[in-house]
Amino acid sequence: MSEAVNNNRKKKKAFLIVAAIVAVGLLSGWAWSNYRKTHISTDDAFIDGDIYTVAAKINGTVKTVAVASNQAVKKGDLLVEIEPADYEARLKEASSGLGVEKARLSEAEARIASANANLELSQANLKLAETDKTRAEKLIAEKVIPQERYDRAMTSYDVARSQVKAAEEQLRHAESQKITQASSIRQKEATAALAGLNYEYTKLYAPADGYVTKKNVLPGNQIQAGQPKVDPSVKTIKN
Repeated sequence: MSEAVNNNRKKKKAFLIVAAIVAVGLLSGWAWSNYRKTHISTDDAFIDGDIYTVAAKINGTVKTVAVASNQAVKKGDLLVEIEPADYEARLKEASSGLGVEKARLSEAEARIASANANLELSQANLKLAETDKTRAEKLIAEKVIPQERYDRAMTSYDVARSQVKAAEEQLRHAESQKITQASSIRQKEATAALAGLNYEYTKLYAPADGYVTKKNVLPGNQIQAGQPKVDPSVKTIKN
């Protein structure tokens, strides 16, 4: 075998070795890149990241844990769900109570409208009775009408005055009820708003893009508001 053939074989073998090394390097790089996408590392890029502690804002029983340790998450992804049944019931109860108070407010407003109409009618009757009274006083002085007619005019006037006072009192009462109902509605609105927030708090979401760390919570666990140790944290990455 000639020396030239041996040299060609050696060159070919060296080329194949170099090609294999390059291929292994490329595959390793690809595998590491994929690993970095789904796992937390301890290099400087991760250490320099921000850590967001995700704490429950309400007490309850964990219903669902939607993530695993070291899992990559996007901002807004569901992390944990607390059993919502009790909070949903409270929200429905608060909403129902608010609806009842609003209906009562509408009734109070209707009573005010009715009282205003009644007052206007009573005032018109009083004005008419006052005119009859003035005329009767003049005619009785001139002895044109009998005492009985004069007495009726005086009685009608007194009744008309009493009706105006009663209508005014009715209006004041209706307006007072409206004020009370408006105050009650504000309280019910606050209760319903709080119930709505607590219902929303049954779901904990990722506050930023990153990776889940320290996931110590499991379905069925009892958690307390403000206790981050039972919930996952989210660590971001700074390149």
